[in-house]
Amino acid sequence: MSYGLMMGGQDAVRCLEMYQDNFPEEIKTEEFCDEYERVLNRVRYEVDRSIPVPPKKQEAKVKYYGTFYSCGECGANMDVYQKFCWKCGRAINWRSVK
Repeated sequence: MSYGLMMGGQDAVRCLEMYQDNFPEEIKTEEFCDEYERVLNRVRYEVDRSIPVPPKKQEAKVKYYGTFYSCGECGANMDVYQKFCWKCGRAINWRSVK
């Protein structure tokens, strides 16, 4: 499946916010505006979740167990190979781990 030309998520949110004022007055009913705001909030939410967060590095209390990591968003324990948190679904930026 080909999606053709695209823009980044944050640019898409700005574009949707900007076009909100350009709709013809005859379609700007209260119901339409409420539904458009719900759609816009969903897009904002999904774009926000797609921005990777760094994991939290934690040292085990028992030296034998070494270092472990948790999600930078919700704190769920993580394995180093996970690209997304199993609990909240947030993208994880492992490049930020030193």
